[in-house]
Amino acid sequence: EEVQNECIRIGTVPAGDAVVPSGGDLAAKSIIHCAGLPVGGGSASEEHLVLAIRHGLLKAREEAVASIAVPEFPMEGMVFPKKRVAELVLSEVFRHLDDKDCQIERMFFVINDPKIYDIFEECIRSS
Repeated sequence: EEVQNECIRIGTVPAGDAVVPSGGDLAAKSIIHCAGLPVGGGSASEEHLVLAIRHGLLKAREEAVASIAVPEFPMEGMVFPKKRVAELVLSEVFRHLDDKDCQIERMFFVINDPKIYDIFEECIRSS
């Protein structure tokens, strides 16, 4: 509830941008809310998705966040395959984690759909 109220206070996030509200009572201290889909509908581009992840991770760095939860993206608005979504997200995350200035110690991916989970797991194993 605390996270939801903070997100309402933050308001709409344009496609390709991100916000980092607190994690409330969750195990993670912050959540990267990435806007990969345009507000009001429409399809996300690969650029929207990559920029959203990048901006979220940069905001986490600015705030010296060490523990982050990344919620599942709404796949129905993506016009490219789910595996491609996972590849783009993980590529950007790995690029950020490889940076010497990265302070993230723990990152949680919150994925409720078992099929999406399997796709992410497959992409992680093959990277």
